[in-house]
Amino acid sequence: MKNVENAILSGCSTGGLASILHCDNFKALVPMVAKVKCFADAWYFINAKDISGAPHIEDFYYDVVKTHSEPTRQ
Repeated sequence: MKNVENAILSGCSTGGLASILHCDNFKALVPMVAKVKCFADAWYFINAKDISGAPHIEDFYYDVVKTHSEPTRQ
């Protein structure tokens, strides 16, 4: 991948979430000048409390949004 110019990371279902969570790691594998796009295709998770009564999915997505809303360092 040392000569790649464009790279796409995608996934569906749980793989869609993984593609978003690991986009920065994926970008680190290619040259700085490469264009990298990551997207989730067809993911769905029920927003309900888990068996212990905790809002696991809600807390998890809060962390996803927080991670991708913070400014990146250049």
